[in-house]
This record gives sequence, C-alpha cells and structure tokens, in this order.
Amino acid sequence: MLLSVAAIAQAAWQPDNVQTTRIDALNSSQGLLRSVRTPDGQIVVTWVNLDLGVTTMSLQIFDADGTAKFADQGLTVNNRHSKSYFTTAGLALASNGDILMAFDDSRDDPNVVAESSDVFAYRYSQTGTSVWSADGIKMTQKKQHDDAQMIDFIMPDIVASGDNVYFTAIYVEYVEEKDEFENVETKTYYYFQVMCLNANGDVLSNEVFPLNYAFYKICAAPEGDIYVVMTNDNLGFRVLRLGSDGTRAWANDADVEPESQLVGNSVMHFMSVDTVSDGSLYLTYTKPSYSAIYQVVRKVTPTGSCALSEKVVVNCLEYGWVNDAAMAIKHDSVLVLTSFGNDLNSNESDFHVIANMLSGGGSYLWADEKSCGVECAVNEGTSLSFDLVDVVPQQNGWVVVYGDRLSPLYEYKNYYVHKIDNDGNTIWKKRVLADNLIMVERSLQYDDNSIYLFFTQGMFGGDGLYVACIDIRDGSNVTALEESKSDGIRTDAPKKIIDHTGSVYILHNDKKYNLLGTDIERQ
Repeated sequence: MLLSVAAIAQAAWQPDNVQTTRIDALNSSQGLLRSVRTPDGQIVVTWVNLDLGVTTMSLQIFDADGTAKFADQGLTVNNRHSKSYFTTAGLALASNGDILMAFDDSRDDPNVVAESSDVFAYRYSQTGTSVWSADGIKMTQKKQHDDAQMIDFIMPDIVASGDNVYFTAIYVEYVEEKDEFENVETKTYYYFQVMCLNANGDVLSNEVFPLNYAFYKICAAPEGDIYVVMTNDNLGFRVLRLGSDGTRAWANDADVEPESQLVGNSVMHFMSVDTVSDGSLYLTYTKPSYSAIYQVVRKVTPTGSCALSEKVVVNCLEYGWVNDAAMAIKHDSVLVLTSFGNDLNSNESDFHVIANMLSGGGSYLWADEKSCGVECAVNEGTSLSFDLVDVVPQQNGWVVVYGDRLSPLYEYKNYYVHKIDNDGNTIWKKRVLADNLIMVERSLQYDDNSIYLFFTQGMFGGDGLYVACIDIRDGSNVTALEESKSDGIRTDAPKKIIDHTGSVYILHNDKKYNLLGTDIERQ
C-alpha cells in the first residue's frame, strides 16, 4: 500500500525496531538522499525523483514530533525541465537556519542533446519560500582552455561558514590535443571551482584550482573560511583553507597524505571529514599499501599543521580490502568504524566490522588488545560482507548501525544497531527493520532517544522513500541475535607492539607487519 507523508503526520515519531513509513507519493525512482537536523530538532530531507526521464528535486521538513510540513512528495525545489544525470547533491543549513541546496540541473531544450552540464545553488527558508532566485544561482564557467570542446560540472556541494555560503563543484574540460605522432586525442582536465556567496546570494569570489583527479571534500573552517580536501600532485591528499575572497589562508597547503591513493584508477572514497570545537579538521581515509589496506586518521589544526601523526586504525593485512568506513566525533575524541574482508576470495573471506577510538593527541583510548580495535561484528567464511550505515555519538558511548550484504551483488540482508560504551564494551545489540531489506541510499539523523533513518528501497530506489524511527535508549526493546553474531572484543585482533629496540609493528597470526603493511619477515 502506498503511504504518503500524511501517514507520518498522523503517527509522528514512534520509536520502533521494525516499522517503516513511506514518505513519497510518486511512482518513480528516488536517489541522492540527503538530510540535516536543525538545532530545534527539525529534520530537513532532500532527494531526487526520476520519472520518465525528467528529474526533479524534492524538499521535505519534519518537525520535532515527526509531522511533515509539505504534503504528498514534498516541495518541488525546481520545476524546470531537467534531463540531467545527477552525480551528487549538497545540503546544508545557513547560519540563520535557511536551507542550502546544490545539484546538477541540465536545462537545455528537451529536443536538443546537451553539450554541457550545469550546477545550481538554492536557498530556501524553513517555510518553503525561495530566498534567492527561484531558478537558483548558476555556477558560471571560467574556461581554462580556449579550445575546450565540452565543459561539465560534476559533484556539486554546498556548505555554510559564518554568514558565507560556499558553492563548489568539479569543473571538467575536454580538449583535443595532438600527441607526438600527430594523432588527435581528447584529454580531460579537472578543476575545483568555488563560489563564495553572501546571505543575499551576491558573489563574493569565484575561483578555480587545478585538480589531479575528480575528488574533493569540503567542511566549514573558523572565521567564515572553509577547508577543502583534494588530491595533491602525487594523487595523495592535501588540505586547503580558503577565505571568502578565494585566497589561501595558509602559506603552504597541508599535505596529509603525500602518496598516491589511487587503486585501479579510482580514488578510495572511504573518507569522512569533520571539525571539533577548536576548529581543527579530522579526516579518515583508506590507505592501500601493497596488498594491505589501512584506515588512517589525521588531524589538521586551523593554522595548517598536521597535529596528529598517521595512525593505523584498522589493519586488514594480506589480501584484504576495505568495504566501507564511517567516523564520528565526540568532544575531542574520534571513533572510526571500518568494514573489511581479509581475503580476496569473497567466498572464503572473513568479514569484520571494527571500531577504534583515538584521542585528540593521537593516543589509542582503548588499551591492550583493544588498541587495534573492537570487533562489532564478524561473518566468518561466508559471502556476506557488511554495509556500514553510520556511527552515532552518545553521552555514555556510541551507537553503530550496519547491515549484512551479499557480496559482490550488494543485495542487502539484515540490519543491526549496536551500542558500545566509552571503553569499547558491548552494552547491547539488536536487529532492526525487515529481513532481506534492499536499502539503496540512506541518510541518518539522531537525538538522545532515537535514530531517524531515511532510505530508498528496492533496486535503484524504485520501491519508494521510507523513514524508520529506531529506539536507541539503553535496555529498550533489545532483541536476541543469532549465535553466529559475535559480541565484544575479537580474540585474533591485530596488536600494536613496541619491541625492545623501540620499533613499532603489528602482530597478527604470528606474523609481524610494519605500519606500512609490509611483512617484516619477508624483507
């Protein structure tokens, strides 16, 4: 039965482990689901609808009780004909609570093949009124090659810092060039473009920076600036701090990872960024090294120094790979959650979900055998890997949300909510939602009592957009799990060892590995 958002208005938020409510009334596919929670407890949700080749963006606001503000499928942000393929979308709150959105929107004549893609930024009040132009603010092209054959904007995003709004995207130019044999080939050039707008939508700056690869992350910085994480000249990672005038705030960019992070010609996207109260930037990313892969945490101060040395959060060891990663910050401590398999043969691999917590100074907060992480879940010798949803900070611990998935088909199975205390010990764990649920995209918000999980269901989101309100209070409606699901600390966890010479290495299955993942005994 098709339920509209009116069902939520009647039922409001009712914490439940299984119950879900459909919140769209369109018979179409949904995607690019985003959400953000306001200081007064409202939740703003945006998503893209694709119906008969026409793409639209929808906006919905739920109050603190779960009542939807706009009827049916929500408020349509733009009703212009669009035939874009949406690559990503941005959602943020302005300093006064206005809703900021950014997304692709190709508006050419429907009978004409588009030769370029555009991105637009929108600003709406929480009453649903457009604050800037109803058609959005278009990112203007700043052509870097006069003979560029085609220009694309991809991966738009948006963030507020103070009263400034930063509207960003990757700017791609395709240029025909001759090689040494006079053969003509099309070369692709990537750029990071950032427009800084004031509260009225006036452009304060519009700058372009060369990129070595199509990848970046943005986050608010102190004093109305932003942090930008992008690839450096070696295809590793660097951090820039940019001001509203488009200039760099630091004399030198912070090279947080000088080595290439490209594997199979694609960037390892398992990266999260966030800031703490003093304005420092935390970032976690996946670092491949030979046949081993690690999850690394770095911290960059507002002055551009890397205060936190590289730390191995999870050691996947030989022939392993990371499936997913998530990060949460509480006070000045960071918890990183990583899902990995330890064998390239997915039919024989053991899949793990490991959590680890670091202090702001880079010290492991869980001692002894926990120094390389606490195992939240394991699927031994099966084809079931794990899909990480998120990690939620709580006053007396952390709540981890993850699900099984059938690798490599990515057919999702069962989902779990797992509470661990500040020492890494399991408080409780329970299964949630329906069995064999295919959750395609998701976005999670939370408070002290509940998780609000928005997700699209079915292949390509064709079965609708739903929300689940899951109770996370201690001792509340906790159900038993199958015996095959392990709790507590993994007994075979890799251990960080300092020997009598002062050398640091990882000990796992009676083999020694240095912090770059190389088997010491083979050197």
